[in-house]
Amino acid sequence: MTFGEKLYKLRKSQGLSQEALAEKLYTSRQAVSKWLPVLLQKKIFAVGNGVWNCVRM
Repeated sequence: MTFGEKLYKLRKSQGLSQEALAEKLYTSRQAVSKWLPVLLQKKIFAVGNGVWNCVRM
């Protein structure tokens, strides 16, 4: 399990948003999002593409 995967599971188990976690770590939400697991980023990208394709039609 990668650092990003561990962080994601811990964040979810504590019910924290990326922004709330960032505040606790004294960093930005953007920094936290960079630590997301690559697979999760790919899922988000795929969903975004699906929405974009629906809107374009």
